[in-house]
Amino acid sequence: MNAELEQLKELYELMLEKNLDALELKEEDFHIKLTRRLAGLPPGAVLHSAHPAHHTSPAAAVPAAESLEEAAVPSISAPLAGVFYRASSPTSAPFTHEGDVVSSGDTLCIIEAMKVMNEIKAESTCKIVKILAENGRPVTAGQILFHIEPA
Repeated sequence: MNAELEQLKELYELMLEKNLDALELKEEDFHIKLTRRLAGLPPGAVLHSAHPAHHTSPAAAVPAAESLEEAAVPSISAPLAGVFYRASSPTSAPFTHEGDVVSSGDTLCIIEAMKVMNEIKAESTCKIVKILAENGRPVTAGQILFHIEPA
């Protein structure tokens, strides 16, 4: 097996060992992003940002779920680090509540990163089972924001 394939295999094994949904590495002229979907998750359970990725060191990776049990629950994760907001302003109603069924394209929350408000939208119709992030608090890339179930 050539060296590149062996390195990819090692990265994939690291993802399995650490229970990572995504792994991204960047160097000067090298960039690789590996993602995987856990069995049983509906399409769109993990959101990806259309915004440029932050520069990371080769050792940096998207954090894993808090526990194996939590990783098995369909969820929506933060595509980038920033401050989590449930509404568009402090006086506005939240975009969604626990128990709500949302449609593909509905805004679920906003993550503010570097003074840019990034709307996080549902990629498929689903029911919001639990909201895990706290309004106005920082979140990290890959952190689970919502537990969902197909609707």
